[in-house]
Amino acid sequence: LQDLERLCAATGLRLAGRSSLHVQGLLESLPACHDAMVKSLLQQQAAKSMQLAEYFSTGTLEEHMWGHYALAMSHYTHFTSPIRRYADIVVHRLLQAAIAGVGVGEGGGADAGVRAGGEAPGGAAGGGLWEEPLWDSVRVARQAELCNAMKLQAKAAQEASTTLFLQVYLAKNPIECAEAVVTSLGAFSFTVYLPSLALDLKLNDSMLTVKPTWTTPNRANAVGGCISFEWDAAKMRAREGQGRARGDKTRKGEKVVMQVKMLTRVKLRVFVDTSSLPWKISAQIHAPPAAHALVGA
Repeated sequence: LQDLERLCAATGLRLAGRSSLHVQGLLESLPACHDAMVKSLLQQQAAKSMQLAEYFSTGTLEEHMWGHYALAMSHYTHFTSPIRRYADIVVHRLLQAAIAGVGVGEGGGADAGVRAGGEAPGGAAGGGLWEEPLWDSVRVARQAELCNAMKLQAKAAQEASTTLFLQVYLAKNPIECAEAVVTSLGAFSFTVYLPSLALDLKLNDSMLTVKPTWTTPNRANAVGGCISFEWDAAKMRAREGQGRARGDKTRKGEKVVMQVKMLTRVKLRVFVDTSSLPWKISAQIHAPPAAHALVGA
């Protein structure tokens, strides 16, 4: 939650604690925030701060570890109609065995098992559930690990598909001017969030539409830090060999400075770099108009 806490400090909002209830309290306070970009940023960061839920066998973990952080519940499982996820079938069978009061199968363990053969107690149809002993905790734990791995692979495939679609779209339709907000600072780089694309990008001075003569690195903490880009007309023309040809009539001290802090708004040109594989979504930072004017002066 460190990134979320840092953003809250920069925006003046208060995250009272580190539990899911405190995060929920922060989200419920956002309607009072009239800055749509900050609101979108905090919602995105709050979602990112949540660890993905995992399947596990209750027989292999102590009870205090059974909780669900995001839902603030001490005991939790979930299932839907078992037509898509194998984990749903496992949960269905475990619950049915528990409700029927079936004993633990061979191999033991804390999870319920089923009797070999026969029908479910009370005459309920087993639907094949009672043909062999129900898995013990060890086997349920192995299946849970496999379900977790498959879930992560499916999530990665979904995200890769979404990214590929966005890359193809931006290759044909680059965005000439998108507004972004600075979310973190490095020494010579910073990260921005684009609400229009729900995208994070890391930027540096090489991505400015007009290259600065030097940068002042961030030497302060993440909230109070600042990176400065400077355009000095005399230095830029001297560097480009233009001073002598023009008689170098630039007034001394003619310069433009751009400062980047937490929550600074920047304008970006967003496009796809197709020069090599894999393609990469990139951006150019629009330098201040005065910086462009210095170059053209």
